[in-house]
Amino acid sequence: MSARSVFASEFPRVSIDNATVARSAAEHLAQKGFAHFAYCGDRRFLWSREREQSFKAVLAEEGRSVRTFPSPRAQPGSDADIRALAAWLRKLPKPIGLFACFDGRAQQVLEACQLAEIPVPDEVAVLGVDNDEVLCDLCNPPLSSVQPNARRTGYEAAALLSRMMRGERPEPDTHYMQPVRVVERQSTDIVSVDDSRVATALRFIRQHATERINVDDVLKVVSISRTLLERKFKLAVGHSPHRQIIHEKIERAKHLLAESDLAISVIAERAGFDNASYLSVAFRREVGETPFAYRERHRPRR
Repeated sequence: MSARSVFASEFPRVSIDNATVARSAAEHLAQKGFAHFAYCGDRRFLWSREREQSFKAVLAEEGRSVRTFPSPRAQPGSDADIRALAAWLRKLPKPIGLFACFDGRAQQVLEACQLAEIPVPDEVAVLGVDNDEVLCDLCNPPLSSVQPNARRTGYEAAALLSRMMRGERPEPDTHYMQPVRVVERQSTDIVSVDDSRVATALRFIRQHATERINVDDVLKVVSISRTLLERKFKLAVGHSPHRQIIHEKIERAKHLLAESDLAISVIAERAGFDNASYLSVAFRREVGETPFAYRERHRPRR
């Protein structure tokens, strides 16, 4: 039985798409070049188990395995739980990308890292879910987090309730809302690849992708031949520098599409594309749908 099937009910419901949350987390950590991955959840909750299952499945597609924090005997967040987390973290291979089921659990992982004297993100990069801005900013270091589409979720739930109050009987389905993006802060601000020149190139691309840079600009920073950079990049992260530039631009465009009312032409400019046509072509190729369709799926219905 899948995790989603347990949610069956006589009433319709709106819920975050945990499979997509997990995929976003896996892709974010994999982009950093990690060879090792871990998950810290709370097995009392079905949504946590579903995120764990999906996180493992996504990384298994790339031949990666995930180490999971065993079900704690102590209350999550208690002193005993933090000590158990610290002991587990000490045994993990380093460096490692760790996905926690939500921001509160990620905060506890950060506390355990401090107890175990494990530097974050140098040895353990930590990613949460919910993008609770106050909590994330107060963490030490500030916590990266997958941002759910809370606004769209609220609108969809209100729309369903309104229909039911008018006497309609919507199908008892679950409407899954996809997350908006990963909001990166210091807890995952690292490039974990052995080759220092690839790491430099990745940092440069992340910082400047929306400034209409190209591979030639990257080559000026790392001072090696294009052929060698292409080969090293594919060995380290599985794709070309050009593909990484496009990825960063698309991520910026996705955020603006979901979070703003800006025209597509303005979004194209701010994401580093020459015009809206180039954005549309690249977006459809990378995401599988047009920018307009993506916005329609992620913005609240008016």
